Amino acid sequence: LPFFALPLLRLAGVKHVVIAGDEKLSNAFVSFYGDYDPYIPIRELSKKALELIGCKNPDFHKKFYITEENKLKAAKILSDRFKGKCNKEFLFFNPEGSEKHRCFSFQHILEILKALHINFPKHSIVVSNYKKNFPDLPEEFCEYSYVIHINDISLLISVMEQASVIVSVDTSTVHIADVLDKPLVAIYSAKYLSNGKKIDPPETRWHSPRSSTVNLYSDDINDISPEIIADSMAESFSKTNAAGN
Repeated sequence: LPFFALPLLRLAGVKHVVIAGDEKLSNAFVSFYGDYDPYIPIRELSKKALELIGCKNPDFHKKFYITEENKLKAAKILSDRFKGKCNKEFLFFNPEGSEKHRCFSFQHILEILKALHINFPKHSIVVSNYKKNFPDLPEEFCEYSYVIHINDISLLISVMEQASVIVSVDTSTVHIADVLDKPLVAIYSAKYLSNGKKIDPPETRWHSPRSSTVNLYSDDINDISPEIIADSMAESFSKTNAAGN
């Protein structure tokens, strides 16, 4: 919806406008929902602009609108994977981002799964991955964990909404977890510029701002021990429950 169309809608008598995205929502657009410092002045400026064209008390609701259709799709994806073997209470684990330094090695993924299972033995573990060539998990892991491939971000949100706890590398799933107000462990590597130069200290203004989130940092995320990640998930779960969420 072009911004200049808003005054026309006002003239036509429209009182409420929902600005929404589809399955092609970008990482940046998802971030816009969260309390990230760079977006706060943009939101305030947008509110003033909307007020100038006659919108009363404009507000940006930090909420994803999850359709009934996607709720049903998400439920089917989960039930198909559970197949009666796994517990329906699950942890959501996203081990890979868009860049190499934001990805766990496959061996480290397996070690993390073991540690999570020890700390949360009554939960299944959903491993999210958008790549079709993600390796199959060894059979011993399939009793309590499994991989799902979802490219539709609105469907991904529907699945994440049902998770008990979320652990993710630095990518859009961190921002989604923030908006859903889920217990979260966010894992960040050192930041690199396009020329390969490392930013020291890492830039943190896009990092999860919630007090219940546990943020973990390392130059190489594969150096973060699985036990620390599992303990951090328990910590975030406890913090979120203590806050009454």
